[in-house]
Amino acid sequence: AMGELIVRTHIYIVYNDFCNGRDQGDEFLNHTYTQDPDLRLAVAGVKMFADGGACRAPAVSAEYLDTTPESLKDRGWVGNGDLYVTPDEVAEVVAAVDALGGVTVIHAIGDLALATALEGLKTANDRQAFAQQQRIDHNSLTALLTSDQLSIYGELDMVPVVFSTPWAGGCDPANAEVWASIF
Repeated sequence: AMGELIVRTHIYIVYNDFCNGRDQGDEFLNHTYTQDPDLRLAVAGVKMFADGGACRAPAVSAEYLDTTPESLKDRGWVGNGDLYVTPDEVAEVVAAVDALGGVTVIHAIGDLALATALEGLKTANDRQAFAQQQRIDHNSLTALLTSDQLSIYGELDMVPVVFSTPWAGGCDPANAEVWASIF
């Protein structure tokens, strides 16, 4: 309001909670979205968390091992981790946000979360071609996707935003034992 913002900033309405996946209602449908580069501050779209990789466990296709440290098990690193959305939910939200002029930025770290997000994005785009470029951020386990799943990136003209795992100390050699016990 004071006109002092010197950095172009795009903010996103949160669709669901990153620690438990609970959706925040349909408030995201009550906004006008824009990616206008002339604006210093814009509400550009919606942030969706497909899995718990920010606070809980990434949703993965192979079950976490029994040797996973208890400190991680207590945070959900059991079974297949924490998948927060379905492909149909992704499709519905993305289609609605795209129709309102917005981008849906999907947090997906685990390969199961990535596959879910990609399936939902493909479904939404098959129903109505996107007007905006949608995104999946982090993509840590993209290497575990099948070639059919990876081809969806190309079909949707998306670039995987690969994010190594510093969020869990994955680049620290001291954590090699922990990672070996998980996968």
